[in-house]
Amino acid sequence: MTSRKYLGTLHNQQRANKKWRDKNPDYWRHYRQSHPGYTERNRKRQREKQRDKRLLFANNVTRSEFAKSDALNDINSIKTGTYRIVPFTDPEFAKSDALIVKISTISDGYTEINSG
Repeated sequence: MTSRKYLGTLHNQQRANKKWRDKNPDYWRHYRQSHPGYTERNRKRQREKQRDKRLLFANNVTRSEFAKSDALNDINSIKTGTYRIVPFTDPEFAKSDALIVKISTISDGYTEINSG
């Protein structure tokens, strides 16, 4: 469930971003013109992502098939605790969407309860 405080913050951020974009409509065009290397790397990565997506679709692979129920074992298990998760990306791409999450281990006998 998403908290009202989070939704309010998200809405404020979206409004601020739109206001900035409206005041700076040519920013990205100018940025791409002045950073051709960055632009070309970005285009290349986008083409690779699209190719990979087409390959997955052609091979009938769904995202759910990437989850492995046996990914954790005694050798590499994660301990219950609070973690900061930062999406892994090319180091040249700045990311500001890190998350703080609490991870709890679940025993083998766990059955999901749908809380509706």
